[in-house]
Amino acid sequence: MAYTITKTNGDTLVVVPDTEKNTDYGITLVGRNYSGYGIYLNDNFISLLENFSKDTAPAQPLEGQLWWNSESNTLQVWQGDVWKRVGHLTASGTAPSASGRIVGDQWWDTGNLQLKAWAGESTTTSDSLLRTTGYIISVEDSDAARVGDIVTTANVVSGNLVTVTQILNSSNVRVSTPASIYAGEAVTFTRGSGWSIVGPSYTKDQQLTGIFPRTIRDTNDTVRTVGLIFQKGQILGSISKDNEYTPREADAIDRLPTIKPGITILDDSSPQVVKSVIATAIGALGSTTVSLGSVDGIALGDYVITANIDFSAGITVQEIFANNAIRFNATDLIAENDTVAFQRGLSQSNLFNGTATNSQRLNGQTADRFATLSTDQWFRRDVAVGGNVYVGTTTVPASGKTILWQNSKDFSIVNTQATGNIDIRTLTTGSTAPITVFRINGTTGLANVIADPTAESGIATKRYVDNAKGFAIAAITANVATLKNGAGFGRDNFGDVSTILDAYALSISDLQDALPYKAAIDSQTFTGTPRAPTPASADNSTKIATTAFVAGEITTARNDLQDAIDNVSAAVDARATINSPDLSGVPLTTAPDSTDNSRRIATTKFVRDRVQDVLDGLAGSLAGAAPINSPALQGIPTAPTTGNLSYTLDNNWVSTKEIGRAHV
Repeated sequence: MAYTITKTNGDTLVVVPDTEKNTDYGITLVGRNYSGYGIYLNDNFISLLENFSKDTAPAQPLEGQLWWNSESNTLQVWQGDVWKRVGHLTASGTAPSASGRIVGDQWWDTGNLQLKAWAGESTTTSDSLLRTTGYIISVEDSDAARVGDIVTTANVVSGNLVTVTQILNSSNVRVSTPASIYAGEAVTFTRGSGWSIVGPSYTKDQQLTGIFPRTIRDTNDTVRTVGLIFQKGQILGSISKDNEYTPREADAIDRLPTIKPGITILDDSSPQVVKSVIATAIGALGSTTVSLGSVDGIALGDYVITANIDFSAGITVQEIFANNAIRFNATDLIAENDTVAFQRGLSQSNLFNGTATNSQRLNGQTADRFATLSTDQWFRRDVAVGGNVYVGTTTVPASGKTILWQNSKDFSIVNTQATGNIDIRTLTTGSTAPITVFRINGTTGLANVIADPTAESGIATKRYVDNAKGFAIAAITANVATLKNGAGFGRDNFGDVSTILDAYALSISDLQDALPYKAAIDSQTFTGTPRAPTPASADNSTKIATTAFVAGEITTARNDLQDAIDNVSAAVDARATINSPDLSGVPLTTAPDSTDNSRRIATTKFVRDRVQDVLDGLAGSLAGAAPINSPALQGIPTAPTTGNLSYTLDNNWVSTKEIGRAHV
């Protein structure tokens, strides 16, 4: 009777006749009474244990059957139409091959340290390739590309995972790796397909970049959630909706001692050095090109810095080549084996770039505290201007009316126009146009006014004074004539006014003639023999010292000096000579140190102390010596044997071997 073999769902798979076998499904199915069936049963168990391990798939797999692909070292399951990897995660530096790849397959990119999933194929957009230089490819219209698109050509397949990393301009895009792309080829941008990044969103070279949430506790132990902004592993700021708080010590965030509401941008003026490499060869592609050990991570526009090139020089990367070389906007500034650093970004504080609808504060001040060009302004405080102030023009003229202020006591109003006047104009009561009330003539330099000098604050001009002088002389002459004509008899002594005036004029003339012979009070140089009163001998003031005063002071000083000489001579006579002095009285000196052995003078105390030291030393030396007469010896005294001599000490017999002649 034949065996009917059924599947798990009850469907008949195959019927095996008696004494026969079936090998259609990768294992051997034996019929009843088949000779030697045991070997086939054992082989079947081994195949199942190995999951049909080999480099080719089973010929007639059953749905749900497992197969170990020994070529790719993957476990796969038959889904009825395709072999699908079971729980497979490929870890490699390059993308897994397309063989058997289905949507959802995962790949751990060991080069970028990212988990990626296969998203399958989608629609593509093609463009004509114009030029390629390393990481930069030029196309007719870069609008056809998007960041993340997979780039393929006839020589670049999707499995190489060349992707768009940056849209530079209308015709240039940056790709992830240098590709063998040639001008004239058709380049295809596949969008939203291929290996999609699961996470993290940044590559290994990019380091931690983006906004990431963090749960912390503040100093009141309240749980908070803050978004931290990172770029290339460095924290740039924070995002929070809570009122300002301080993280507890265990949750402290570098350079963010407090978390403020809104977006906080850290003030960090330190530029970011993205890469440092060694220059390996110079001049391979031209004087403006340098070969490097690697161009990974370098971008167009990065600042080039070496021992000879600083940031202020403004040397930047102009082009990147596939042979690990760059072109920069300089000539012969980098030598072989120089360390070359590439800095990204300007040396300035982090800024919010873009347009905001309103700014509440500028340098801590509200907007209504600042002057604008569109409205009239009233300055409530002093205004200091370090440069020129231009009046009456919306543009700065080449030469115009300026107000110049210097850091001194002087304030100058300067007209820089040749022969130009300086006018002060005002609109007076009843006038329809401003009138010039004060003018400094630019040709003559004279000041002209229109004000009546008799009016309040009026200015008397030279013309006005000359006219007034003439009127005054005429009036005086007329008044004098009237007085003379009206004088009665006997009053002739009034005299002629002209005679009186002549006398005054003569007196004034005499005074003027005498003036040159008078001394000035300040810094006068006298001639002849100037004299002055002699001050008192004890005077010590600013009075003029006459020769008599000086002579008296010299005489007094001579007498005082002689007295001093006499006193010094007496003192010298009372002193001993250095050479062989004959001392008298009781001369004293300081006692030398007890160990002194020099030519110093010894005092009586020094001598007596040293003699006593000698005596004390002798006494100490004799203290341990035995007397010659009847010494009381101790211990076991010995002496050389000098003969058969014996002696009795204190009733104790001493052998001649123990005591010698010297001790007797």
